[in-house]
Amino acid sequence: MKKLMMSIALGLVVTCQVNAQVSVGWDGSCDYDVSVNANGLQQAIDDGATEIRLSNENFHQTAIEITNNVIMKGGYADCTAANSDLQSNINSVIDATGVGLPVVKIRTITNAQVILDSLTLQKGTGFNSGYSSDWAGGLSIDGVTGVVNLNHINLRDNEGIRGGGLAVINFNATGSLLVTANNLAIQNNTASLGGGGLYCYAFENGFDLQIDLGSASTIRNNHSDDHGGGVYADQCSIEFNAGESSFINSNIDKEIFANSSNFSGGGIFAVSGAVITLNGTSTASFDIFLNEGNLDTSASGEGGGVNASSQGTEVHLINTKVSNNKIGRYGGGLMATFDAVINMDRADNGCNYSEFCSQLIGNNNIGLYPGGGGAMAARYNGQINVKNTLIAYNNSEYDGYVLYSDPDGQVLLEGNLMVENGRHIDFDNYTAFYQNGDSVLTAAYNTITQNNDGTTLFRQHSATSELRLYGNIVKSFGNIHQGSSSITDINCNLINDDSSIEVPISNSIIGSADFIDAGSMDYRLAETDTLAIDICNAGIYLPGNDLQGKSRGVDHPAVVDGLGPYDLGAYEVDDNDLIFKNDFE
Repeated sequence: MKKLMMSIALGLVVTCQVNAQVSVGWDGSCDYDVSVNANGLQQAIDDGATEIRLSNENFHQTAIEITNNVIMKGGYADCTAANSDLQSNINSVIDATGVGLPVVKIRTITNAQVILDSLTLQKGTGFNSGYSSDWAGGLSIDGVTGVVNLNHINLRDNEGIRGGGLAVINFNATGSLLVTANNLAIQNNTASLGGGGLYCYAFENGFDLQIDLGSASTIRNNHSDDHGGGVYADQCSIEFNAGESSFINSNIDKEIFANSSNFSGGGIFAVSGAVITLNGTSTASFDIFLNEGNLDTSASGEGGGVNASSQGTEVHLINTKVSNNKIGRYGGGLMATFDAVINMDRADNGCNYSEFCSQLIGNNNIGLYPGGGGAMAARYNGQINVKNTLIAYNNSEYDGYVLYSDPDGQVLLEGNLMVENGRHIDFDNYTAFYQNGDSVLTAAYNTITQNNDGTTLFRQHSATSELRLYGNIVKSFGNIHQGSSSITDINCNLINDDSSIEVPISNSIIGSADFIDAGSMDYRLAETDTLAIDICNAGIYLPGNDLQGKSRGVDHPAVVDGLGPYDLGAYEVDDNDLIFKNDFE
């Protein structure tokens, strides 16, 4: 009896060891030899192994489903290396060519602790199976609460319905799910109904679905036949941090890059209360670059870089560069509509990679349909707030090469440098800031100069639109303002010529500012300036910090105040600036 009990105990020990950690590959040292059992990887999962190590000798030609907590790690040269945990930097590949299923499905796990590491998931196929996790082609996560961690994962060359590369959805679970990722590449995937790269959807009311994409991740070269070429976010939260990727020994420094959609949101489409926060760092901007919507030229597309729609939807861009995106109708760079909000600003601690930590540059409305907004557009109570940002080189085939706003669009532009917009000869570029309907534009303490002088700068097409200009430096040799019956408050600005302004103005100065070196994009006020230093007061408009992060309202004892101590334009001058300009270092 004692021998029998010992045998049973030893058997239990052996079973626990097998279930705790196993290897999967193509030789006799593997716990699951797929050259003998082609279903070995799924068998290891079904047997309850808690850590599975995959050889990268060959592609694992299969599709798998995970319904229990597991750690799955690739990157092992063979099973001998796997058994000793000697991991290389070459991913193991799970390839679902011809299977007709998503490569990996993770579903219906409560309080999950799932880790996927050093894996490439490719050639999967999602399909429309109703409310299930079969939508994505690469990795589908559905009905899971807890935490799923993705480390050094490449989702590539997959086809899906929603989420070509990655879909994180919830139809049945209650509670919360956090998906964290570091060194994640979602690339070259396609989706037919939204989210060529990433799709997230928290269907259940109150379900907290959060996706945290750490630095060294990228969403690139994905396509949606619908909306959201890179990302489609619906009732979920995404936080994405900038940082150069070293994925598979290549340097990737663009986070949302070269994605496309047939309709809206070439880069990002956010809807129904989604909250997206994109963070650049002090050493690297977050890049939304070269994305394009409206590939279907028969459609009316909105938001080449970012499209945010519906109440509760928020997109926050911190130290972000939105550049060279394009669309066919509204908002080459940014589009906010139906009560959604987009905020763009520099970080409080600034950056050391550029003078301009936040940039909205080189975006285009290519004019497939009448519309406008080369840099941005706000419609139907959509709100856009852009502060302390370089806004440059944007163009539009229709009105508003910087901004287009109509029915109830709400826009605040503060502390920005707006230069060289609307000058591309391939675009008609009728106006810089175009307002229709009951839209409201507040522009405060911006420097607006060297834009297309052959057009109208501020065009209020509707008598019910509202324009508020405070503390700006405005220089244009074209038409500065049109809209004689519109609602305006133009107070305490420096304007080179007021003859083309069709409404009364107050406390404004006629003339031109002196800049340190406009030819080198240095639009700080020069010591010789006598028109823009210490002009406005807080009662007209109380601004935040300037384009360099300096406090506003620095009073210079050698300058006689106008209405107050606030300098006009994007930059506040302080004593250190004056000392520097006199070479007293």
